[in-house]
Amino acid sequence: MHPSGGDTDRASNGAPQEPKPGQEPRSYDQFARSVVDGLSAHVAVIEASGAIVFVNEAWRVFARENAGDPVKVSEGTNYLEACDAATGPDSETAAAFAAGAREVLCGLRMSFELEYPCHAPERRRWFVGRVTRLPGPGPPQAVVANEDVTDRKRYEEDRQEGTGGLEFMAERAALVGGTCRIGSSPLGGARVEVVVPLPPRLLPGS
Repeated sequence: MHPSGGDTDRASNGAPQEPKPGQEPRSYDQFARSVVDGLSAHVAVIEASGAIVFVNEAWRVFARENAGDPVKVSEGTNYLEACDAATGPDSETAAAFAAGAREVLCGLRMSFELEYPCHAPERRRWFVGRVTRLPGPGPPQAVVANEDVTDRKRYEEDRQEGTGGLEFMAERAALVGGTCRIGSSPLGGARVEVVVPLPPRLLPGS
């Protein structure tokens, strides 16, 4: 929600107001940094060579929590070379992401997006990586943002498994001459109507 009134620390022309007594003045750079550090996405800015020139706090926290050294995956590290050097089952995904990022940096496209697995030993995880070219003059730079989409992915898998079970019910009903209609429930989820004919001996008058 965006507040429409109340006290702010910015003047109507967008410039920071004079600090109140006891407050330290805050520069634009400090304000921008605090905003980016408040994002849930893991954000980095890379140059045309692939070198990382900026990362936010979420990026550093993810490195620490996954047994990595934040220093080795932060400013000064070459992000694209790290993707190129990836090995194992996810190496093709890393290579595809690096290729998309290079297209953004070369000006062939303004953005690139790829969903990829990033499983931990104790649980499965998925992320969406987005690369967006920074506007303006000067050497090309791009923002790399990785967002955790594990909850959405699990929800999709659960729905897919549920649909698979309903399709199985329809196949079994068809074997005995019945029908199975699968639709949407007004309350969400699926609604199933199964009609199976009675055996002749149970029909009225038999």
